[in-house]
Amino acid sequence: MDLNSLLNKTTPCLAFADIQRLLKANDTETTIENITSATFVYPHSIEQSYAFFDVYIQLLLTLQSTRYSLVLRDSLRTCIMGILKQHGLAWLLSFPSHVSQETWHQLHTHPDLTILIYLYGFVLALPDKQQTDLGVWSESLLHFLNSCSPVIILHMLMSFWAKDEQYPTADLVTAWLVHVNSALSHKESFWKAIHTLLGVLSKADTDYLQSSVDQQLEYSLHRSSFTSSELTLVYLRLQKHLAPYHHLSKAHTAFLHTSLSQNPLLKRAHRVQPTDLLDRTALLRKGTQRWMVVIGSVTPFEFNIYLKHAIQHHYPNERKTMLDLILAEWIVRDPFGCHRTFLLDCIVQWTPRYSPTAAPFHAIVQLFSGREETGPTEGYTIKTGAKVDVVDMDGASELMRGCCAVLEQLTRHGTKAWIEDCLTTAAPSIVTWYVGWLAMGVTLGKTEQEAWLLVALAQAHARALASHVVPACLRALDTHSLAWLVQQEASWGVLVDYFGQTSQGTSRCLTRDLLRCKPKAYMDLLVQSLRRRMSMSMSPSVSKAWFQHHFLASVLEEAGSDVSHGNVASQWLCQILTVPDEYEWYFGTPSSPSLDRPLAGCLGEHDVMSVWPTGLASLLQEMARLSALEADRLTQLWRSQWVSQHNGSGVLTAPAHWILQCLGLYDLAPACIKQLMEEFLRLGLVSYASGRPFIVRMMDLILLSDMPEAEEMLDLLVLSQTHQEDAMVGSIGAIFMQLVEQLKLESRSKHIAATHAATTTTITTTTTTAAAAAIIPPHAKRQRPKNQWHERRGRGGRRGKYFRKLKEDEKADGRMEEEKEEEVNATAATLEGETQVNLILLIQRAIGFLQTALSASDQQSVCASARRKLWSTLACSLIFYEPLAALGQLSLSEELQQDRNSIIQACLHILQKDHPSLYDHAKRVLGHC
Repeated sequence: MDLNSLLNKTTPCLAFADIQRLLKANDTETTIENITSATFVYPHSIEQSYAFFDVYIQLLLTLQSTRYSLVLRDSLRTCIMGILKQHGLAWLLSFPSHVSQETWHQLHTHPDLTILIYLYGFVLALPDKQQTDLGVWSESLLHFLNSCSPVIILHMLMSFWAKDEQYPTADLVTAWLVHVNSALSHKESFWKAIHTLLGVLSKADTDYLQSSVDQQLEYSLHRSSFTSSELTLVYLRLQKHLAPYHHLSKAHTAFLHTSLSQNPLLKRAHRVQPTDLLDRTALLRKGTQRWMVVIGSVTPFEFNIYLKHAIQHHYPNERKTMLDLILAEWIVRDPFGCHRTFLLDCIVQWTPRYSPTAAPFHAIVQLFSGREETGPTEGYTIKTGAKVDVVDMDGASELMRGCCAVLEQLTRHGTKAWIEDCLTTAAPSIVTWYVGWLAMGVTLGKTEQEAWLLVALAQAHARALASHVVPACLRALDTHSLAWLVQQEASWGVLVDYFGQTSQGTSRCLTRDLLRCKPKAYMDLLVQSLRRRMSMSMSPSVSKAWFQHHFLASVLEEAGSDVSHGNVASQWLCQILTVPDEYEWYFGTPSSPSLDRPLAGCLGEHDVMSVWPTGLASLLQEMARLSALEADRLTQLWRSQWVSQHNGSGVLTAPAHWILQCLGLYDLAPACIKQLMEEFLRLGLVSYASGRPFIVRMMDLILLSDMPEAEEMLDLLVLSQTHQEDAMVGSIGAIFMQLVEQLKLESRSKHIAATHAATTTTITTTTTTAAAAAIIPPHAKRQRPKNQWHERRGRGGRRGKYFRKLKEDEKADGRMEEEKEEEVNATAATLEGETQVNLILLIQRAIGFLQTALSASDQQSVCASARRKLWSTLACSLIFYEPLAALGQLSLSEELQQDRNSIIQACLHILQKDHPSLYDHAKRVLGHC
């Protein structure tokens, strides 16, 4: 082109006819030359402008090469701006509805999306430039669905979701769902676009939108690019609302089937589990690593889809594969903290029928035992020979936490059989946590956990782990929830197992924690319930030992460390020391059946007291283990409960037999308690005005009880009552006299009973025979021919059967009467025999004490002169020799007779030495020459 032509060149003008001519010519160079910097001649009417713009878009779409993108965008902007200048912004909302189907088809098939995105961007940005009705705006945008472009359809969905978040009442996503579902019903090409859209959403692929729409419209967009979280959130909402839209739901199902047909989680997972542990562990490790790689290459939502697909299409299944182990490992370990609940929900939903041998249940239950972790043995042996449970070590804490979380989730699903199987093989730490978690839930008012707590406590494995389970349960409960628990029969098995065993360090820690953290009402309820139940569930020999084994030491330690005597242990100890029923049960009565108890009424008013096997003896033994400061505080507390001040002097407020029982354990008491007991003795001699004199009851205690080292208590009594020798001697004589008389009476009664039993047996036999012969049935008088009954009823006849039945009943009644009588006689004989034996035991105690005391040297007594005076008074009491003489006529053991003779010789020696005048009288009483 020459200079003249260049100077005379004018800007081309494009009217509607020119655009049609260029479109028909379809010459790229001519088209580029005409649209570059062109001046458009627009139609005057708005309707003609729509046709003008539609044809112009078709002209631009004839340019296939992407190198013209800049020219196309500039020309398109110039055209649109001219039309807007003529018809206003409202034209933008209307033009999409006037685009012909031919133009939409060309926009869909064109390799360059520049024109489509540019047109979409103009309408998309309209609400940000002026106030526009969102309904009208969305209707305009929805026409771009005709392009069948997945990027436009997806960006439109995300934009509508963003507007719905900003304006909740707009509900633009619903309009999108309606139009997409409608388009799917008649456009085959739309299915591919939706498949692509769902793939982008499931993967949360942000690059898909950023590399197309966002990159081209970055200056016109008034918000940042959509994030992966937002894409996932929209996908979740889309899945939630797909049900009413048939075609869209069908497209989503087809997408899932296509995408999951190559589930990467199932790669090499269908292999049968090897029998060798090392091979199985190696495959499990490789499978878990593959899953780790998959989760790093897909979105979390897509990974969940793969997990759900694996469960739905593989379970339930009796075939055990590596998928079971990998899935169980993933559930329990839950390396990312977001899959355990999802997987268990899927398993429960798709495999509602639990079977301990079916997959994947067996693999999950197996992990609770830790066998896949530790191998075929439970632990290993080190040089010391100690057995170490590796499941309870720190390295397995992750496994323990995972198993606990699985139990928590299964509890919410209510899968009882599955939970019981898990607990059967679980490590102690897991069972302990589960019971504690359930108990805490009951305490917090979660009534649905009450039934599960009873299931766990009644489970056999939990009962075997009572030493672990019970502390966890009791620590988590409060007074109200404990009141509920003790009323449940299912809970008492494990409680009896725990408190029925001997004391352990863990039980003392539990009791100490309860005393420190629980109110007194809680402790009262627990112990009172144990009192009732243990008496029912255990033998009498151990029905009270549980308190001494599990509570006594901790109560004394806590009360001894309390300066103000205000804590729960101090209050509880004060209650026991003052309330008669509680003192008698905890401290007063023997902790095992005693021979002394049936003798309480055998010796009239004399006290036959059991001292050694009582809870009070255990109390003193535990106090001896405390520090001097703690024992002193307990002594002060004890004194404050049993001694009160009256007119400036101390008075005992405790019953006399409590004091006597306490004094009987003088030899076992620590030093501070011995001082208290000496005060009890002094006050006891002046405090009890009514009833038998205290000094007489003291002599009963010394001679008849099982107290150890009674001579020491006798010295204290003699020192306290230096002028009461006559009363002491009279009491000794009365005790011996009544023992001998009672033993004579028992021997005579036994002889009479034996004679009576023999006579009664003879009489009973004769009477029974006569009575049987005298019984004649009412119809026996009727005379019939001898063989008539044989002919009518066969052999024996009806009458023969009657007499046989009558004789059998008579024999049976006779045998029952004989058995009852024999049982009564045997019981009576047993009681009489036991009474006689027990009387001999008491005689042995009394004679043994006197024989030891009389033969002791003065150096063994703290009051030798007072003791000699007492024995001299006893030797001068001639009435004392009468029971001694009577004992010689009874059938006693040779050893007991030797002790009796030693007492007689000692007394006669005293008389011969100090009172010769009484010597001959004493010998005559004894029957000596």
